[in-house]
Amino acid sequence: MFDSLSVRSTEPPTGSARWVARAVLLAGLCLCAAPARAAESSDADRATARALAEEGNKALNAKNYALAEDRFRRADALVHAPSLVVDHARALVGLGRLAEAYARYDSARSEPLAPGAPAAFRRAVAEAERAVVELAPKIAWLKISVTGPADPLVRLGERELSAAALSAPVPADVGEVVVKVEADGYVSKEASVTLVAKQKAELSVELEPVPVAPEVVAPPPQKHIVHRVAAAPPPPRRNDTLTYVAFGVGGVGLALGAVTGVLFLSEHSKLKSACPTLTSCPSSVHDDLKRYYLYSYTSSISLAVGLAGAGAGVALLLMKPKEAEAPKAAHLTPYVSLGAVGVEGSF
Repeated sequence: MFDSLSVRSTEPPTGSARWVARAVLLAGLCLCAAPARAAESSDADRATARALAEEGNKALNAKNYALAEDRFRRADALVHAPSLVVDHARALVGLGRLAEAYARYDSARSEPLAPGAPAAFRRAVAEAERAVVELAPKIAWLKISVTGPADPLVRLGERELSAAALSAPVPADVGEVVVKVEADGYVSKEASVTLVAKQKAELSVELEPVPVAPEVVAPPPQKHIVHRVAAAPPPPRRNDTLTYVAFGVGGVGLALGAVTGVLFLSEHSKLKSACPTLTSCPSSVHDDLKRYYLYSYTSSISLAVGLAGAGAGVALLLMKPKEAEAPKAAHLTPYVSLGAVGVEGSF
């Protein structure tokens, strides 16, 4: 595909001699660049451009087109020369970016040459003339129109188009190409179009401003009038300590009476088998007899105290006065009867 372009090279066919000749040619090109640009370039820029061009030439011969494209583009940005533009276009052809290569060749063939321009410059312009003729049937043309922003940024594939290129046909690669349009304050858009060789197509893109959210105004603060009503003092609370004490004493008495009652019954069962009667017990169970009477008295007294405490607690609880009710409003009704006039009601 790319061999059909018939791009001629001025390099000698042999190995080392070819590189020497190429280096001499590049040195001459960088030193004899267009006068206006050469005057602006420093010695350091020319030396850097020369080194970049040498790297680009080696990469181009090794078919490392991506590296060659980078080196020739950077060299031409430092020191402009038609020969560097043509070499850059060769690398673009190798990458398959024919539309960009066409634009570079077209730029080189339009390069104004001074009467004493180097022969390498004239050969580069002539090569560019042949290349654009051979590339023209292999590319398409696309006219992009943008409405909305005054200065949009438009990208055609990997290429950024200048403002002057808008609304005019520009070379484009065949197949599906993507157009990206963006501008400050506008919503970016992306469109794709499929092109065929020699086609002339148009694409219109309208950008819309970025929507601005309406400003939210907070409502003025509302004034709340608070009516404060003095609360009536709570009624005095009755002290229930005595009730709690009575229930506590009753609970302890009942618990102690129950425990000692169980022990009393246990001792009674022991003595029943050893003593015919409580007054005729042998001396061997004398201690059991003492515990029997002790548990008997303790159980009786505890149960009595417990019952008394519980009864007192219940009595105190029943005697507790009810909550004071709010006083009722006075109700008066006038009356008239035979021989009497007055009012009656409740207070």
